[in-house]
Amino acid sequence: MAIQFLHDLDVKGNIDLNNNQALNAVLQHLTTNPTPEEGKIYYNSATNKIMACLGTTASDWTELSFGDITEVIGGTRIDVTGGTTGAATVNLDSSTVSEITTNSAKTGLTAAQITKLSYLTVTQAVDLDTMESNINTNNSKVSNVTTDLSVAASTGDIVVASSDGTDATIPVVSSTKSGVITPTQLDKLNSSAPEDNPALTGTPTAPTAAANTNTTQIATTAYVQTEITDLIGGAPGALDTLNELAAAIDDDASYASTITTALGGKSPTAGNTSLTTVGTIGTGTWNGTAISTTYLSGQSGTNTGDEPDANTTTKGIAERATTDEAKAGSDGTRFVTPAGLAARTYTTTIGGATSVEVTHSLNTLAVMVQLYDTSSFDTVHAKVVRNHVNKVTVSFRTAPAAGDITVVVTKIQ
Repeated sequence: MAIQFLHDLDVKGNIDLNNNQALNAVLQHLTTNPTPEEGKIYYNSATNKIMACLGTTASDWTELSFGDITEVIGGTRIDVTGGTTGAATVNLDSSTVSEITTNSAKTGLTAAQITKLSYLTVTQAVDLDTMESNINTNNSKVSNVTTDLSVAASTGDIVVASSDGTDATIPVVSSTKSGVITPTQLDKLNSSAPEDNPALTGTPTAPTAAANTNTTQIATTAYVQTEITDLIGGAPGALDTLNELAAAIDDDASYASTITTALGGKSPTAGNTSLTTVGTIGTGTWNGTAISTTYLSGQSGTNTGDEPDANTTTKGIAERATTDEAKAGSDGTRFVTPAGLAARTYTTTIGGATSVEVTHSLNTLAVMVQLYDTSSFDTVHAKVVRNHVNKVTVSFRTAPAAGDITVVVTKIQ
């Protein structure tokens, strides 16, 4: 009996049938082409055709036709070999191939073209045709000209004089155009401080950065004063300098260590676990544990069973469940150990036969059975029959090797 899947399978990987048959398989029925994907096939129920996608675009959907080619017949000057079975080879006949190769008649060429070809290679002929076209289209008859150029000294725009009367002007540089630099502009440029390591004189100014700025921007005296004021903040006058702060801690460079050592000799007001003499606690709650009765007065309770039973909201005494109680899973008052939890699951390895009986001793038919490959840990599927409260039977189409399959049986209820 085959394994039954009672719902659609959404397979994200490949299905390897290992040369076995796909029984009773039916192609997907659609009335229009789906999204194209190379290699996809479906049955078009509107046209009763099997369609295959041979690419990745909508135009790649192709109808699959069935039947054999019985014969391939060549036309004029075409030779065909094969074709009744296997591949057919189609070629031009030998006379046509020979005519194309030699073309001694120069069919399709004019007399002038034939004369050209007698003296020129194909590349040379193309070069001459290009030159002829360029000469014919040169309507402006452009030719080389000769002229003398000269430049006169000037404190403004520079005029480039031409002997043919066509002069050119180079303007003075400005914020909107490129050009030449005037003597005045050059003097100003030479007197300016360089960008690299400038040596400023006088009282130079700079933009004041916003408070707490942390960049390579220049810090002005105003910015420094602001940062110092922010550092002092609301400190009182007696503690607004580093020297005053040092004096307040007795100039002790190890102040933190000194304080830690001093606190180490003190007892906390709550939560201490090492006090030996407490004295009298008048009111409040003592949070200590394991306090010797020697140091307590007026105590009650002897830890002999008068404490309450533990539950989900109250701390108290709890009893450990036995393995059978853990496997039963019905006790609501006892606690379960890891060993008790493990007792609800049975694991073993099987193989060597097409049908294997597994004894789990969980005393119920309500068990979940999982199978995986012992070596690769891949999940596998086989037929599982719950035929006894303490046993299941696992069946395979072909017997795996002994120990190849791990079986995990878990009690559900």
